[in-house]
Amino acid sequence: MIAKAFWPKFRNVPKYEVIGIRRSRGSLLQMSGHTGTVFSVAFSADGTCLVSGSEDKTVRIWDTRTGDLVMEPLEGHLKTVTSVAFAPDDARIVSGSMDGTIRLWDSKTGELVMEFLKGHKNGVQCVAFSLEGRRIVSGSQDCTLRLWDTNGNAVMDAFNGHTDMVLSVMFSPGGMQVVSGSDDKTVRLWDAMTGKQVMKPLLGHNNRVWSVAFSPDGTRIVSGSSDYTIRLWDASTGAPITDFLMRHNAPVRSVAFSPDGSRIVSCSVDKTIRLWDATTGLLVTQPFEGHIDDIWSVGFSPDGNTVVSGSTDKTIRLWSASATDTIRSPYIALSDTVHPDSRQLGVPLDREDSISVINVGTRNGLSDSSHGHRSRVRCVVFTPDGSHIVSASEDKTVSLWSALTGASIFDPLQGHVRPVTCIAVSPNGRCIVSGSDDKTIRLWNAYTGQPVMDALTGHSDWILSVAISPDGTQIVSGSSDGTMRWWDVGTGRPIMKPIKGHSDTIRSVAFSPDGTQIVSGSQDTTLQLWNATTGEQMMSSLKGHTSAVFCVTFAPDGAHIISGSEDCTIRVWDARTGHAVMDALKGHTNTVTSVACSPDGKTIASGSLDASIRLWNAPTGTAVMNPLEGHSNAVESVAFSPDGTRLVSGSRDNMIRIWDVTLGDSWLGLQDGQGGTTIWSAIASSFRLQATIQLAHSLELDYTGTSQSSQASQVGANKLPNPSYFYVESGWIKGPQDELIVWAPRDYHCGITMPRTKILIGRYRVTLDVTRFVHGDNWTDCYTPYPDPSDS
Repeated sequence: MIAKAFWPKFRNVPKYEVIGIRRSRGSLLQMSGHTGTVFSVAFSADGTCLVSGSEDKTVRIWDTRTGDLVMEPLEGHLKTVTSVAFAPDDARIVSGSMDGTIRLWDSKTGELVMEFLKGHKNGVQCVAFSLEGRRIVSGSQDCTLRLWDTNGNAVMDAFNGHTDMVLSVMFSPGGMQVVSGSDDKTVRLWDAMTGKQVMKPLLGHNNRVWSVAFSPDGTRIVSGSSDYTIRLWDASTGAPITDFLMRHNAPVRSVAFSPDGSRIVSCSVDKTIRLWDATTGLLVTQPFEGHIDDIWSVGFSPDGNTVVSGSTDKTIRLWSASATDTIRSPYIALSDTVHPDSRQLGVPLDREDSISVINVGTRNGLSDSSHGHRSRVRCVVFTPDGSHIVSASEDKTVSLWSALTGASIFDPLQGHVRPVTCIAVSPNGRCIVSGSDDKTIRLWNAYTGQPVMDALTGHSDWILSVAISPDGTQIVSGSSDGTMRWWDVGTGRPIMKPIKGHSDTIRSVAFSPDGTQIVSGSQDTTLQLWNATTGEQMMSSLKGHTSAVFCVTFAPDGAHIISGSEDCTIRVWDARTGHAVMDALKGHTNTVTSVACSPDGKTIASGSLDASIRLWNAPTGTAVMNPLEGHSNAVESVAFSPDGTRLVSGSRDNMIRIWDVTLGDSWLGLQDGQGGTTIWSAIASSFRLQATIQLAHSLELDYTGTSQSSQASQVGANKLPNPSYFYVESGWIKGPQDELIVWAPRDYHCGITMPRTKILIGRYRVTLDVTRFVHGDNWTDCYTPYPDPSDS
């Protein structure tokens, strides 16, 4: 209340203008008390209470208005409480535990009403009430489901079918069916009257299914998996609803529909909660962040306005489920070490229906903001002459952009009916090849954007990688169906039978520079080398990664192969012997999703789910610079320009960035000459400092991992500081002497042009307005209790 009353009177402070970015509010309430992981949370039917189950063996009931415990913890289970739920009338609570029992509690008194002792032979993973409240379904580590009445009696024999532990169960709204998710990677639908399966298992996830839920009208099923994805299914047919796929950056632990069925909430090991539009699959707001460890359980309040979450950090949090759509942030205070010169820090802003550019000219290095992908960018690549960039997105389109201006060349290429996962450009630059989750490959004329032929079909699951041979005559594709296929570019016909050598999803394929070999990387943790003419395996599997191989490429001379993995490392292999050339390259803190080698073979670039890009010395494996940071979500793809001076990246933040990766500091002059095109150069040109400067981003081949290079220079009182003297750390833009300049919320990073960014392509823009900013000796003037006549 105090902030609301006084902030309007702080008129002479800087502020962010943000358009195109939907920020989520912080948590409304935090509840602490559990002494172990909170595995399950659920609202009461009237929304006034919530129940939680924990690793500490207790069940707790909380007041949703105050966050206080309603009563003492409910004790009795001998092991972890894995699942809890209120009865529809709120009179009782059911809990399931790793001790193999199910307990029924009186929600008003906390007394134990019933203990189901007999039935499951192992730990109980999940429990749920039927809508009428007379039946309870449970799932167990013994691979079965069981149906009980509220007196503790088994209604029928166990439901058998899953081949591994059952992790999630739920009744359909009508109570006639039960859906289950399992460690066996399947979703199954059961007749609640007979215990028989209604249809064949729902297949699509390639890892354990942690959570399942019916939509309120019973027509759809949502599932969340350790494969990082959230899938929708038609409840009547079991067919996947293939219009879109929702993804986290780590295993998905829990999913739920909103009461009106319009939204889906999910939580993940990536420590975020996400709200999705159930019709489009797009995020409704920025991810909710606040938990400091894995999140295990989420759910909506009965009115749909609040989300509850439980986490390994032992807390429960409540969140507002309404988005703050394209809000303006509060005024942001800067440090008092610098002096303004009354100009605006220009970064253009984006609206759906217009373009608003503040203090930026045509040479600003920023794309036309009326263009940009509407969903995650899965793949990016330069054309062979370096003049254009091709991108593929989960919005089902392929786009072509000017590499000099970031402007779109023509309307997005449409044809795929599901996310486009991969692209390649022919050596002559005339043809674009795209692969999709719709199991097809499409060829496009790069000059007109028109399809070259009908879609290439044959794969039975998602296509995750495509590559074109150096002579432009063949295409190789890798798929979740575990096969590779060869195609004739001229006819679109298969050249040979599908090749199957990996035991799991093939995530990446690449031709050798001479076109005689193909390397593949797989979910099975191995790389394979193949004869490009015969399809025969050339040597034993390349083993070394300890988790899925996400990306592979050849060095330009063909002597080495580079791979990136879910184990967070990059490895370099001898293409002739299959042996590792050096120790694994370590630095990323999450899955390495993409690797590329510079045209001269001296530098390796890697992109990661940790949202950073790293550059490595290819011969030695040492880092050659600080990580390139700017994306606000996972980096899906990186690629070098043909001359090796630029790097393009595509991200789950829906944005594309082109980076200057030239050696030394030549990039600084370019950015200084663009009239404040980055928030950094704008700050630098707005503030005058006298300080010893240390460069924050210096690309030196002998860089060994220190935070900054040792280069320094003295800036005179009237000389404008260089934009590289400002850097971001833990959300703060800092000055040359580590002073705090301005806070940059993580949500805004995707719209800010960070150091070394030459071009920013996408719909998000952020502007920092310092027109009225006062500080230094006049800092008290930031507070103006009386309106300024000029404001009227």
